[in-house]
Amino acid sequence: MTWDRLSTYPKARRKELFRRMGGILTGNRPGSLLTLDEVQDTLRSYQQSYGGLRSIPVASIIGSVSRSQDFDDAFLPRSDSMGERWERVERYFADRPFPPIDVYKVGDAYFVSDGHHRVAIAKQRKVDFIDADVIEVHTPYAVTSDTDVTRLVHLGQQRLFLEESGLSEVLPSTEFRFTRPEGYRALLDNVKIHGWDLMVERQRYIPREEIALDWFTKVYSPTRRQIDEAGLTDILDDMTVDDIYLWVTDQWRRLFHTRGGLSFGQIIDEVAAEESEKLTSKAKAAAGRVDDAIGDVVERVDDAIGDVIDKVKKRPTSEE
Repeated sequence: MTWDRLSTYPKARRKELFRRMGGILTGNRPGSLLTLDEVQDTLRSYQQSYGGLRSIPVASIIGSVSRSQDFDDAFLPRSDSMGERWERVERYFADRPFPPIDVYKVGDAYFVSDGHHRVAIAKQRKVDFIDADVIEVHTPYAVTSDTDVTRLVHLGQQRLFLEESGLSEVLPSTEFRFTRPEGYRALLDNVKIHGWDLMVERQRYIPREEIALDWFTKVYSPTRRQIDEAGLTDILDDMTVDDIYLWVTDQWRRLFHTRGGLSFGQIIDEVAAEESEKLTSKAKAAAGRVDDAIGDVVERVDDAIGDVIDKVKKRPTSEE
């Protein structure tokens, strides 16, 4: 591949500056590159294997092993001191292909261990693929080029939930999704309460894996199905189905003291009816506000027309 001899560094620095200034104004500042250690600690992924030499998508390179502070999360340079090295690399490989970079692959994402400048230049040149020597880090969780720190926190909390509940032993591929990471801890409490009730009922110790499987098959799955059938996922469209599951269980506990042991199905039907009524009430209220607004406009128009007619009546005619 032949590279244009005009350096991409000045443009890259301007982009970084504009992104940083825009972030200050909007409060959404560009972050640093993700680090491999951060991902491994979150996902507890340590098993590795050699993946060989291959061509990888430049867009899927999202992090670094050791130089996360030198570039922002778009691989733009954060310091003017990087210009000399950047331009030297660009000049040297102006008429020859880049040698392979070294990367770690986690899911579908890549983390650079050697070749940061080559990656940064390739991104500025809008190159689609680059050769890389790949080491694969094995994890059961999905990591893509769109992964962000918030998502990693959720993945980490989900991993802890699966391990501490025992589901990782019996249903390791099961996924849960919450709007806030605190939901995973609340769901774990839900499983533990079920385990306590189950041991009291059977009068014996029950391994957590057995508790987790019983909870999943006899409580969680049927409740989720009822939530879908009741249409709650459509009514509460700002919540995930797992958010709704926790909310339903909270409603059940709240009503238990006053109405006894209602089934989850009864609670779900009541909640769905209440929320549907709220939507209807809101729609009626909104329609009423629209009618009132239209009435006000019509009244003001009528008054304006009346004023015009009065003025016309009072205007002298040409014969006078």
